[in-house]
Amino acid sequence: MRFFKAIILLLAAYTPLVVAAGCVQQTGFSLTPSLPPIANNTGGMLSKSWHTADLQVSCSGWGGSYSMSNEITPAGNDSGKTQLFEGVSYRLYTTSERDVFYFGGVAGPDGILRPFGTSYSHFLFPAVGIEFKFPATVKVRFYSTLKSMTPGVYTINGAGLVKGKITSAGPTGFVAESGMNLSAFSFLVNGPTCTLAIPAELKLKSVNLSEISTPGDSNEAANFQLGLNCAGSTPAYQVSYSMSDVNDSANHSSTLTLADAAKKASGVSLQVVDGMTPVNFGSTSKRLFGSMPNGGGMISKSMSVRYIRTSTMARPGSVRAGVTVTLSYK
Repeated sequence: MRFFKAIILLLAAYTPLVVAAGCVQQTGFSLTPSLPPIANNTGGMLSKSWHTADLQVSCSGWGGSYSMSNEITPAGNDSGKTQLFEGVSYRLYTTSERDVFYFGGVAGPDGILRPFGTSYSHFLFPAVGIEFKFPATVKVRFYSTLKSMTPGVYTINGAGLVKGKITSAGPTGFVAESGMNLSAFSFLVNGPTCTLAIPAELKLKSVNLSEISTPGDSNEAANFQLGLNCAGSTPAYQVSYSMSDVNDSANHSSTLTLADAAKKASGVSLQVVDGMTPVNFGSTSKRLFGSMPNGGGMISKSMSVRYIRTSTMARPGSVRAGVTVTLSYK
């Protein structure tokens, strides 16, 4: 008996591994500006220099030599206004602050800044299988259309700044998106040059606990004056004030925290009184100081400090506290 041995060869054509093509944003997800304090009675250009961030997209795995493009367009809201800067007309884009705008543009590898609203597209003819990149630099400046901005803190909310769209002239068409956000930040517009007159230390009169025998009872401890003197260039302002507890910055009540002492009193505290109303402490508790006339001058406010009984159990001793005063203008 004969046996036949058959050898079957399994043949297959070699197929190379196909890597899916794609693009990934590597840098430039946000731009975070920083503005120095703005001088009183000024506006216009708020930025001292360009605020910049580099946006780069990296692509790889392309199986054919097709034209690629990265088009970057503004993502903000065009105000319809323009501003001429260094001989170039820029469109102004809105921010969360009504009187604050920004303008800017995109610069590609050639370093030429193309203003927002004009066409910017970076074209490439990448070789097959070669990694390639789309670099760009986004630049912005902040501007106010007012010649004299109202003093205070301005907060710019985060928002979209630019968006990128990468496309291929080949069968793929749309490839990927990129984008950059404007990060939230705040800046200060300084108020007029004013001097606050306030006693550095106030001597309180002594009282007997029997004079404030029940919780809620009070007795005047001292009177004092707050004075505000502003320079002659000051426009008319309504001035408000707030007070903070030196010994407890988180205190939002109307009674002060007493400083520690060897013979510290207990069951009593101090209140600052404006007219007949105790002042609540904390930066959010603002009260009217007065109206500064156009051209500056002097305004003042009479205030007082009083003892207040806070507990049925009390112990005589030293009473010491402090406040800081902050003025705001409107």
